[in-house]
Amino acid sequence: LTIHAQGDQMSALALLSAGCDLTIAVGEKMGEAVNAIARTRGARPFVAIGCVVPQFNVRSYTFRLEEACYQAGVLAATQTSVGQVAIDELGDPSRITEFVAGLTHRLPSATISGSDSTTADLFFTAGEGKAPAVLERRQSSEDSGRSVIGSSACRYDVAVLDAVASWAHRTFAGGHLDLGLSEGAVAFVTDSVSIRRGASFSKEYLLA
Repeated sequence: LTIHAQGDQMSALALLSAGCDLTIAVGEKMGEAVNAIARTRGARPFVAIGCVVPQFNVRSYTFRLEEACYQAGVLAATQTSVGQVAIDELGDPSRITEFVAGLTHRLPSATISGSDSTTADLFFTAGEGKAPAVLERRQSSEDSGRSVIGSSACRYDVAVLDAVASWAHRTFAGGHLDLGLSEGAVAFVTDSVSIRRGASFSKEYLLA
């Protein structure tokens, strides 16, 4: 059973998990509900994706999104033709920092501008879930002449598959797993029409 963070999380989790052998809750807002309900279920296993719940029967998964941001910066360095990248100033500051680190590591001469730039040929958005919206908007806006990169994707499916496999193989254990590039659990969204395919990265650039 997978429950998303909608409505009354506590009541939904209590009701729906009662007859389940494994309950998977997705979203940071589910943390409080999982913490409260899991402690009343004995050893029955729970999974919390996107938050950390300190219960012995809860397997928690979080994501190292900063690695995807760094990777997006490296990609931008290989794709910009003018050496200038526009950044959404409203994005997460820590993710922007990692993006700039990847960009300037690969292309030290790169310059950064605000989202209103008319000369940058790449646009970076760092807020989770915002990149798809930017991709849609660019079709009829000032972004239409620029490629878009967004470091916003958590691969929840990787966490779900790991949790289900451990439960099925009877190796399930509580604890905290922090997933990143090496586990294939974070990625970034790009405008596949404009971003050139075949860009290659070395491990040094991806994980430095």
